[in-house]
Amino acid sequence: MIRRAEAVLGCKLPGAEAVVVRDVAPNKLMLCVEFELPDAVAWKGEAGSGGAEDTETKRQKTDGE
Repeated sequence: MIRRAEAVLGCKLPGAEAVVVRDVAPNKLMLCVEFELPDAVAWKGEAGSGGAEDTETKRQKTDGE
């Protein structure tokens, strides 16, 4: 689960821990992954940061709106 979280966030999560919360069904566990979110991920794409994400996520207004 930690590797999946790292893949989704795109960075390593040092000190991350995965804990079994409970058994929800046969062959299915509920897990909790605890980690400190790196600043680079937390502030990525923040409005006003000047990054490419700011312009790519905004919709263009059209005459029909």
